[in-house]
Amino acid sequence: MGSVLTIAGKRVQLPQDAFVDRYTISVLCVEHDACPQTPILQIKRGNSTIAVSAPSGTIVEERTAPGEERAFDFLKEVLP
Repeated sequence: MGSVLTIAGKRVQLPQDAFVDRYTISVLCVEHDACPQTPILQIKRGNSTIAVSAPSGTIVEERTAPGEERAFDFLKEVLP
């Protein structure tokens, strides 16, 4: 919680209530061009999660709970 991560070459400070819930180092894709770069960090904050490619900053998946629509604004503000 509250860690500093490097995503797309930028330092990202997690809020005190956010943490890396999962760290994915490989994925199996049907279409090679659609495959996200790994590692993929899944960040959890409250009841919401976001998965982002650490090398590219691409958001792979986002699940936002009701009332937490802005849970990951801190991250989206620094992504390319």
